[in-house]
Amino acid sequence: MRNSLKRLQLGYVDAMYLHRYDQEVPLEETIRAVNHLIEKGKADYWGTSEFTALEIQEWYKISDKYGFIRPVVDQCQYSLIVRDKVEVEFPPLFDKYGMGAVAWSPLMGGFLSGKYNDMSIPEGSRLADPSLPQIAKKPYESFFLPENQEKTRKLLGGLGELASEIGCSQSQLALAWCLKNNDISSAIFGATKLYQAEDNLGAIDALSKLTPEILAKIEEIFDTRPKPPINWRNWQSMPSRR
Repeated sequence: MRNSLKRLQLGYVDAMYLHRYDQEVPLEETIRAVNHLIEKGKADYWGTSEFTALEIQEWYKISDKYGFIRPVVDQCQYSLIVRDKVEVEFPPLFDKYGMGAVAWSPLMGGFLSGKYNDMSIPEGSRLADPSLPQIAKKPYESFFLPENQEKTRKLLGGLGELASEIGCSQSQLALAWCLKNNDISSAIFGATKLYQAEDNLGAIDALSKLTPEILAKIEEIFDTRPKPPINWRNWQSMPSRR
């Protein structure tokens, strides 16, 4: 933590995250260390990253049992492509604990940004990076398979056309859609060039353009809304989270 703060040139961070669940370290030991850092003024809050709902619930139970500071947020993958965790798995945590969620990869590694709309992989893009591990490329492989290219082209092209219709960039539309979810506290995006960062920040202005009609069009284009859980009292699907 000391080295991280030094590199950041900061005295403290607003929130520190535990990235990935560590099976080899006792929960109490980890939470005790996190609380020590908060008490020393190195962080104001703490949270998890890419934990399951069950794992996060364990953290809450241990925190309450020993009087430790609770986690307040999970950093989880969320985008127009990946939705299940935020919209199906996590809602009980949002409601019971008031937990926040920070979305990572809201542009699906740039896949939703518009640069892949013609199904080519531009030089200098993430997917063209030879140093990118194969495991990091795997989520995108199916979209570029010959039998899926036409569907992918319609998917990305439809998003691009809708963005033009409402007067924003494709990246802004994808980011704004993510932020429109009331359970999402913030979203993390990556940028290798200044213009990309400036464009992405325009998603804040694009939020007001996401009317119910536009949101319905997005759902029609992507058709990725996860199936909600069943309320077994009446055998009906629970209301969609968004």
